[in-house]
Amino acid sequence: MKALKLPFSKIELVWIALLFATLLSLFGCGPQTTSTAEVFHLSSFEQWKLERSAKGGDKDAAFRLWEFHAFSSWNEPEAAKWLAHAAALGHTQAQGLLRERSAQRSPAK
Repeated sequence: MKALKLPFSKIELVWIALLFATLLSLFGCGPQTTSTAEVFHLSSFEQWKLERSAKGGDKDAAFRLWEFHAFSSWNEPEAAKWLAHAAALGHTQAQGLLRERSAQRSPAK
């Protein structure tokens, strides 16, 4: 069998790979880290829209507002308000979180 002849030398291939990796990292195509606060952040307009929806009975909007206040704005009173509202609207994950919190506050028997 005949060996495959590459159009570049091995050294040139390494340089091309390094250049490609550098370009990917410069233009944000590589791995990126994102904080929890960034993941759950909402703009003022998004908050307003979600609040309107949640007050109108949207359990997912209420839960999303809880996520924002619990993990991004760090506003515990607002977070508690929206978690309770989501649970009252029937959001099962919110109901489970409230049960867990209640069990943690209750003294062990």
